[in-house]
Amino acid sequence: MAKKYKYLLAFLVAVFVIAALIASPLVDVEIDIEGEEPAHPQEFLKVGIGTASITAEVVRTGEAMTVGLSGRDSIGSADGMLFVFDEPKLPAFWMKDMRFPLDIIWIAGGRVSDIDENVTVPSGSASDDELPRYIPDTAIDRVLEVEAGFVKKNSIRIGDEFRVLSYAER
Repeated sequence: MAKKYKYLLAFLVAVFVIAALIASPLVDVEIDIEGEEPAHPQEFLKVGIGTASITAEVVRTGEAMTVGLSGRDSIGSADGMLFVFDEPKLPAFWMKDMRFPLDIIWIAGGRVSDIDENVTVPSGSASDDELPRYIPDTAIDRVLEVEAGFVKKNSIRIGDEFRVLSYAER
């Protein structure tokens, strides 16, 4: 009788191991250990918009998009943050915990489709529900946030071309 259970146990272990091997490529487990290199290091691109070019930090995930530039003291005049969406949409942006004003450039299909200039920092007493939401006029696939005044300084206009020039390092 014990021999019968030994074979059954071996069979169950083999089934478990095979199931784990089959499922392993389907499961994406990420462990974040403090002090170690992040699993997905920051991505930077050199981008051109109109006649200007800047280095943009790229964000592609919901969590990173929600945080954006919040909590930072400034951004350089030749720097920006590029939000990349998988498909065209009408996202709502806000200035939660922002410490400096921005120009928001909405991009669709490689062209500037809308612009919000000099978006100001909200008062410290504004609740999340009271914060203004900024939404483009048409569905977009990218958003470029830059220092306030960038659009005016560089004569950026609706219809200007947006292009990725190269990868950049920081």
